[in-house]
Amino acid sequence: MIFDAVCKGLYWLILGVFGAILLGFVGVISFFAGPFGIAIWGFVGFCIKLYIEGNKETERWQKKQREQANTFNPVPIHLSAHFATDAELEAAGCFRGGIPLGYSQESGREISTPQAVHRSTFGSTGSGKSTTAIINEILTAGDEVSLIIPDSTGEITATTADYRAQVSNTVIVNPQGVFLDELGDLPQGGFNILSPKWIDPNDEYNFAIRAQKAANAIVRRDPNLRDPYWADTCRQLTTNAIMTECQYSPNPSIVNVANVMLRDITGYARDMMNTGDPWLVKLWGRWGRPGAEEIKSLNEVQENARTEFWPYTMIPPVAECLSKDDIDFREAVYRPMTIYIVGKMETVKETGRLLRLATAHATAQIMSVAGQGRLRAKLIIDELFQIGQIDDLDSNLAANRKYGLDLFLCLNDHQQLKDLFPQTFDSVINSCGIRQWINAPDPTTSEYLSSLCGEREVITISRTVNDNQGKLGVGDGKQVSTRRLILPHEVRSLGPREQILWVPGVLNPVRCNRKAYFDIPELCQRAKPNPFYSRKRA
Repeated sequence: MIFDAVCKGLYWLILGVFGAILLGFVGVISFFAGPFGIAIWGFVGFCIKLYIEGNKETERWQKKQREQANTFNPVPIHLSAHFATDAELEAAGCFRGGIPLGYSQESGREISTPQAVHRSTFGSTGSGKSTTAIINEILTAGDEVSLIIPDSTGEITATTADYRAQVSNTVIVNPQGVFLDELGDLPQGGFNILSPKWIDPNDEYNFAIRAQKAANAIVRRDPNLRDPYWADTCRQLTTNAIMTECQYSPNPSIVNVANVMLRDITGYARDMMNTGDPWLVKLWGRWGRPGAEEIKSLNEVQENARTEFWPYTMIPPVAECLSKDDIDFREAVYRPMTIYIVGKMETVKETGRLLRLATAHATAQIMSVAGQGRLRAKLIIDELFQIGQIDDLDSNLAANRKYGLDLFLCLNDHQQLKDLFPQTFDSVINSCGIRQWINAPDPTTSEYLSSLCGEREVITISRTVNDNQGKLGVGDGKQVSTRRLILPHEVRSLGPREQILWVPGVLNPVRCNRKAYFDIPELCQRAKPNPFYSRKRA
């Protein structure tokens, strides 16, 4: 630094001496030259002016270069990912009311969508799926939509049934008597999946198809098994029993079918064949033929079938509920209805089977009257993993929406969805217009969500320092690189009231806040006290 200062001082000293000599020389010449000397002075002045202006232009150019270097921000080469802004949400109509989704971090305005679409919500246990998503939507919906709600704990029913009874015809299926004091005098009912109104032996086209659908709802099929033989054969046996029950029983019910399946099936099949009815002989020939009781594979199928009916059909209140014919889910498209099917936490296995029966039966009935009613129906399935796989749910998601049925699926994480639909879990997510992640604490879900948000271009700054024989050179460089919009560890660090979601009409993900229904005065006034929380409504 000292050497540079000395060199610069000597430079200006020599330049000053040379300038003084030059001016003195020009002055002597101009004194003796007369008019010619004046011209020389003019020329010297012009050169000095040109030199000064040149220095100014050089300084301006250097200043501009420094400003451009400091404000370097090139236009992204590709469509760089970013979280949706209020302007984008406004353009998509997300501030005009409808299904409540959250609150903008930019302005605090409520984000919603007026569109009827499928919805998937992911959030770990205790993250607030019920209190910030499900209950909010139920308490916001009016008489323009019918709701069917399998409730594995009774929390949703106890909190929202009173309000839904004011805007719709509300019926509660509650065979195990969960939260009876909280539900008060609200109507109770049951549903019969073998009702003659649904499985009619005189309906040549639909009789066998609907009997098969009922059997599929009763008998589960593990999606991870490579060989579906056992489940499919078990379903065939159950279908035979259902068709026989509906054909000959004056009051068919799943309880009667369970009584058949829990006895000697081979003996029952032979009794049916001994009637001489060709239809029954054809139906039960495989199971009642001589030596059938010695065939190991048939015995294993019979044992598997028995496990699907035991023990929930033997619980008297559940059996009574499944024998009633109070509820026809098809009515939901003709008049506003809310149907709750309530389970009990202490009986997870039995609750899951009851809710799966109701869910599969409701889906089949509503799709059978597609386009005939004036209302859309929404099936809100909390804890889908507990209910288990529902046949053709993944392949029918696109058709369900056209048929006037919207699905709201809630799961803890991606692994649960993969277990239910190993081959098509991506299609299930992509079929949902609203995709919501309340949190993603596990590596699989956070990595998936991070990659789904995309990448953005960022500017990285580098600095080089060069010390050459006492002359220090410093240079700054900038270059464009890509980075995930949000990294997996950042996903796992989302705030307790943050979420990431996609809404119809908005290409980019929305990072926004969410509120529990009891923190929203309007919804809090509509809700009954939540039996799982100490906080009461205002």
